[in-house]
Amino acid sequence: MEPSIYSYSLCIALPLMSFFGFYFLLAPTPEKAIFNNYLRSRR
Repeated sequence: MEPSIYSYSLCIALPLMSFFGFYFLLAPTPEKAIFNNYLRSRR
């Protein structure tokens, strides 16, 4: 059985999920009036 792209899918998916997860969690929120309620709820 030859190695296919599906055998490496977990090795590709885990770094991508961890990168985008940390990116979206630690990214600064934009300075707009819409995000004031979000920042207030996170404190």
